[in-house]
Formats: sequence, structure tokens, C-alpha cells
Amino acid sequence: MKTMNTQKLPLPALRAFPAALLPLLLAASLHAQTVIDVPNGITNVTTNLTYDGSAGAQQLIIARGNTSSFLIGNSATLTISNHNNSNTPNYAGAIYVATKAKLTIAPQTSGGSGVAVFDNNTACFSISHGGGAINTSATSTLVVTNALFTNNAVALVGGAVLNTGTATVTSATFANNYANYAGALYNADKNASATLANVAFIDNRSAAGAGAV
Repeated sequence: MKTMNTQKLPLPALRAFPAALLPLLLAASLHAQTVIDVPNGITNVTTNLTYDGSAGAQQLIIARGNTSSFLIGNSATLTISNHNNSNTPNYAGAIYVATKAKLTIAPQTSGGSGVAVFDNNTACFSISHGGGAINTSATSTLVVTNALFTNNAVALVGGAVLNTGTATVTSATFANNYANYAGALYNADKNASATLANVAFIDNRSAAGAGAV
């Protein structure tokens, strides 16, 4: 399979995180978010598609046992941005992959130019909250190819992705994500597995350690 060079992808403007970000995230815990189940099967993204939390879009959930895919056409972009979850029980910011579910986000064709952008998503409030962009449960599967994770943040662990299942991330850039620990990606269980290939980490930060992973 042809490998994309993600460092040539344009990055959205990076947001500076002030030192006071953590208490601000915790203070956001009164924010509630509704949820919607992603359909089982394939969603073909042939033109630009945006799920914008600031415009009232709902959090995306891959329900237990479902297999869902976003396959992105050439020159198209899937953008998932501005989601802030503090009270829904699944703890994810923008996307939650439930037990025994599988989510694939990738170009429609091998080596295609379709790209997914996860920008400015947050999850807050408790130790279970993590993965500003994506949170996966035990025995779930996540496959992401050709993606940008930028400006995502959580109060505690896994600024962009909190993985408790099996994750494979290929040709991706994690930039300017923040958590108290593991600013970009965090494996949350001893049985969790994350395979990374051609992944760039740029200026991810944490308060306690492991700025990237």
C-alpha cells in the first residue's frame, strides 16, 4: 500500500494552550452533549463533510458490535470539530467506539488523498474522560488512515485519542494536542494495543509527562 507523507498536509492554525487550561477544562463539566449512532456499514464522503459541535452537531457513537466506516474520496475532507463532552456516560469528546465495535476512517482508495481532520475537541470532568477526538472501549477496533489531530484537549489522559481496544493509525499528524498525561494518544489498559506507522507528533503537551504518547 502506498504510504502518504502526512508532513506535507496543511495544518490548521494551532491554538496556544495557556497554563490555566486544566482548571478551565474541569470547570466546563456542566456542558452536556447529546449523542447519535453512526449507521452500521459504509458512509462514503465524496464532498467535504463537517460535524461541528459548536453548530449543535451531536457526538458520534459506534454502537456495540457495529462496524462503521467513513471512506473519504479524493480531494474531500471529513472534519470533526468543536465537540465538548463532559456529561455523556461514554467519556469521549467527539467519537466513542463501543465494546466489540469497529470504526474505520480512511481514503476510499489505497493511496487516495481524502483526509480526516479532528480539531478543537475536548472531554473533561473525570479520570474516565479522555480522548478529545476519539475514545475506544475494550475489545473495540479503530483504524485511521490519513488524518490530522489538532488542538484536541482533555483534563486528564489522551488529548486526542484514548485507546482501550486495538488501534491502528497510519499516515497521521498529531499537533498541539493537550492532556494532563499523554498529550496525543494514550493506551488506557494493559491489553490495549496501538500500532502507529508514518505518524508525526508536533508540539503535543502534557502537564505531568509523556507529551505525545
